[in-house]
Amino acid sequence: MAGASGFTTGSLDALPPAEVARKAESVGVTKAGMPAVDLFALAVLAGAFIALGAAFATTVASGSDLPYGVTRLLAGLAFTLGLILVVVAGAELFTGNNLIVMARASGRIGTLALLRNWTIVYAGNFVGAFGTAVLVWLGKQYTFGGGVVGTTALTVAEGKVSLGFGQAVAMTAMSATLFAGLTLIWVLDRPFNNRGAEITPSRMAASLTIMSHEANLPATIPCNADGNPT
Repeated sequence: MAGASGFTTGSLDALPPAEVARKAESVGVTKAGMPAVDLFALAVLAGAFIALGAAFATTVASGSDLPYGVTRLLAGLAFTLGLILVVVAGAELFTGNNLIVMARASGRIGTLALLRNWTIVYAGNFVGAFGTAVLVWLGKQYTFGGGVVGTTALTVAEGKVSLGFGQAVAMTAMSATLFAGLTLIWVLDRPFNNRGAEITPSRMAASLTIMSHEANLPATIPCNADGNPT
């Protein structure tokens, strides 16, 4: 991208596996070095966000006469609200932070740093989720729909506590692997910097490159110093 800003568009190539691993390690090092207060605050937010997603999914699944698969699909789509909030806000969720093990495996962080992060994040997630559950209880959401929301919540809870140890571990591992993978994809070429909702010039250049290839637009788009097209 030429112009007063002097930015030049470049190619946006997929990273090979080795680069993906190094990126995951770098992310793990950054997370492991976060101040405890910041880490705990972001973990509380993540727990609250996931709890809100779960409350939304429970409401959607309540009183449905649709086939089981359709109901679960709709509930799953509703639950993604929590994951979207976690990703957009940059909150710290324990399942995603399992990815830090890459940094430990490469020797860039120690075991204590790994356990410190996991402990703080797990505790923060619990506080955020428990606090949200208390607010939902105080708001008497369980009475909605003639009590059907509360009945659904109890049914879900009963099903979870009745899982065998091996089954619970297997299902948790699948969930952690999926979310850690989604988190890694997001951080590989994150479109936002540390200040929320502010697009960086380098990301703008990459995005314009993609659009120019897709729409056969000129590869060079003049813009001013703020990154706005002129």
